[in-house]
Amino acid sequence: MGKFNLLKSLAIPLPFLIFSLSQCKYIEEGNEIKEFYIAPNFKDYKIETIALLPMANDDTTNLGTFYSTNYFYNNLAELNSYNLVDIDKITSSDSSTISDQLISIRESFRIDLDSFYVTPLGQFLKSQNCDAIIIGNVFDYSNYYYADTKLGMFSTFVITTAANFNYFMVSLLDGSVLWGANIDCKASYKVRYSSYLAVLGYPPLDLSISNGIDRLLDKLKKEFILTKK
Repeated sequence: MGKFNLLKSLAIPLPFLIFSLSQCKYIEEGNEIKEFYIAPNFKDYKIETIALLPMANDDTTNLGTFYSTNYFYNNLAELNSYNLVDIDKITSSDSSTISDQLISIRESFRIDLDSFYVTPLGQFLKSQNCDAIIIGNVFDYSNYYYADTKLGMFSTFVITTAANFNYFMVSLLDGSVLWGANIDCKASYKVRYSSYLAVLGYPPLDLSISNGIDRLLDKLKKEFILTKK
């Protein structure tokens, strides 16, 4: 498998809608792993402690991935396959390091540990004896919506969000990629539009990525990368 394509920018702004979430329907179609790589010597690495780094943009906007990152973290914590390092405080002041490492993966399919360990994030993870990081980025994102029904002053819209993203586990021993996945994801749900001011509490992109993370978790379990202790 060749290198994954990374960091293509397609920042499509969502139109501003005033709506409330009436029903959320997750769909299986369109959620699949397009590419998967596992290092031939993966089992030679003794991975006990990892850190899940946030995707960009790690916020609660329509283009943010705050909730889906937490969804991934909570699933990893529940499986208890690894010890997880809490990096919330350090990444809020050192987000550029994540972008730099993604560029390094794009260019050489590994990270430069010399440059990583001089950053606040790298120094912190070294002090925590972290063996590996899981790092990812959104590659593509689209949003589609159409009117479903109309009754008086209320209208129901069906919104579909589709995205493509990458996740990698990278060794902090030698900087090599231990596994990597490129994933298509999709979510479809209904919202009700009205004259009342209301907001969707869970950003559309997070919904679709969380569906894709489910497929990734299934794959990691199948490859015996994740097992419940």
